Amino acid sequence: MSFNSRSNFLSETTITADVQQLVASMTLAKIARPVTVKIHNASGGGGSGVIINRNGGTYTVLTANRAVGRTNVEHTIHTHQEKEYAVTQVIGFQKWANVPDITIVQFDSSDTYPVASLGNSDHALIGTPVYMAGYPLTIRGERREFDFSKGMIKNRLGGLLLYNAPRWSGVTGAPVFNTNGQVIGIRVAREVDRESGTVFHVAVFLNRARCRRLLESAIAL
Repeated sequence: MSFNSRSNFLSETTITADVQQLVASMTLAKIARPVTVKIHNASGGGGSGVIINRNGGTYTVLTANRAVGRTNVEHTIHTHQEKEYAVTQVIGFQKWANVPDITIVQFDSSDTYPVASLGNSDHALIGTPVYMAGYPLTIRGERREFDFSKGMIKNRLGGLLLYNAPRWSGVTGAPVFNTNGQVIGIRVAREVDRESGTVFHVAVFLNRARCRRLLESAIAL
């Protein structure tokens, strides 16, 4: 094989890999968008969340406590269909020991929405690619649109994942997906490396067992 032929082969291989990655990302975004919701309140704050359960017409959304931390304002859920629903219940879990900064909120709807598939964060090792879905705040207070971005796990600290992704604001509670389109974490904070200035997002580990315990705790209240 000549040098030119080898160069053309490598170029075509690179292009094919890029196209495959793009198609994979688009496929995952189609999975993430209908289960990811925007959380809004009258003061302009809020965050994002993910639908993890449906019981009749009642939907349960998992988010971070800070996304609905203000109890003196009404919160609404906005779905991917741009439909708005009042939050009917907020259940915070930090009042119990060894429970992360996550919260369950619920809303009622006669419409049918999909429920996110839950993965196992134990398999999310350092160097593993992840995807974050959410509704970031805009600079000029414009309408918050759905965004889906790729990142990579940089560290694991106890029950937390540290990963890099675009420097978003307003995505507290955003779900973190693995390459199978399963939710493995909820974004609760961000950290900045003092030396490099690099921003890392912090997500709480999730798996089916943990979510089942949270749902059981919510039902018992």
